[in-house]
Amino acid sequence: MRWLCPFTELQPLTRDALLEHAREGDEVTFVNVSHSARAYPIAVQELWEEARDFAIVEHDIVIRDDVAAAFHDCPEPYCAFPYEWTTNIGPALGCTRFRGLFTYEHRQAIYQASGHSWRQFDYALMRDALRGHAPHLHLPRVQHLNDAQKLVDPFAGWTVAEHLAAMGYQIDNPDRLTATYFGGAVFG
Repeated sequence: MRWLCPFTELQPLTRDALLEHAREGDEVTFVNVSHSARAYPIAVQELWEEARDFAIVEHDIVIRDDVAAAFHDCPEPYCAFPYEWTTNIGPALGCTRFRGLFTYEHRQAIYQASGHSWRQFDYALMRDALRGHAPHLHLPRVQHLNDAQKLVDPFAGWTVAEHLAAMGYQIDNPDRLTATYFGGAVFG
C-alpha cells in the first residue's frame, strides 16, 4: 500500500509514526505541498489515477500500529479514522484510506474535487464528489497535533460565526450565516 503524507510543516511525530507503523513493502511518500494551494489536491489526484490502494496521513496526524493494520486489513473500499477539528470529531482526509477499485470506480470524483484549494478539498471530495459514499469509520480517533484545530469547548461562549471564522471562513452576515461546510445548514 502507498502512504501519502502531504505537508507544509511536517511534524516529527507524524513522520516517525508513519515510518514506524507502515508495513514492510509499503511505500511512504512525503510530499511538500507548501508551494501552491492546489498542490495537495494534485498529489492525491496522481495517486487516485493509479487506481492502487493508498492512504493519506496529513502532516499533523499521528497514527498508531492499529491504524496501519486497519487500513491494510479492512475490506471496506473507503475508510477513515476520525480526529478533532475545531467544532467536531469526525473523518476528513487527514487519516483516510482508499482501495484502488474504489478510486477506479469513482475516477470522476477526483476531477470534480481537485480544482479546489487545500482548504476545501476534503469537503469537495468527501461530501460533494463522493456524495452517498461515507467512509467506514475506525476507532479510536487519531491524534491531531494542530493546536489551532483543537476541539473548541461549545460552552466557551463562542458563536457559530466565531467558530467558522477561526476555521478560515469569511463571515459576511453573522445574523444569517450559511456554512457550506456544515451541509448547507443555516446557523444563526
